Amino acid sequence: MIQEISYLLFFPGIVFHEFSREIFCCISKVKVVKVCYFQFKNLPGYVMHEEPRKYHQAFLISIGPSILGILFSVTFFILSKHFSNNSQSLELLFIWLGVSIAINCFPNIKDLKVLHEKADNTLVSIGNLILTIIFIFNLLQNFWANLACTFILYILSNFIYLNLIK
Repeated sequence: MIQEISYLLFFPGIVFHEFSREIFCCISKVKVVKVCYFQFKNLPGYVMHEEPRKYHQAFLISIGPSILGILFSVTFFILSKHFSNNSQSLELLFIWLGVSIAINCFPNIKDLKVLHEKADNTLVSIGNLILTIIFIFNLLQNFWANLACTFILYILSNFIYLNLIK
């Protein structure tokens, strides 16, 4: 029951993550077989696609949605600050969108394993270091860890807003 409530609460982030994964499949020319943007099951959304043949395809499909999720969540947090004096409902809407995207933006273990298997040269070693950090985070991944990262993104967006935009 709690899982279904969290799915419902954070569904914009689930839909965003799966849609961005589908976009990165198209960008990297990997055929999408089936897409489910949202459902009330153990896997709330998914994109089934053919296996990437090259590392850069696997990298885009696995990491692209996370990068896009971070960028969009920070943007929504900044927009919430912009509307904080004018409209509380818009402020809350942008905070909700930012939190729901940030909390769902991490790649899963399967994606990281595919990336590791596709690594074939020393240039990719730098990427593997980043993947190792993400993999360790995934092992620790739970709601509270995701929420902590979301809070960090929110603090970062406040810093950006106060020091660079305002």
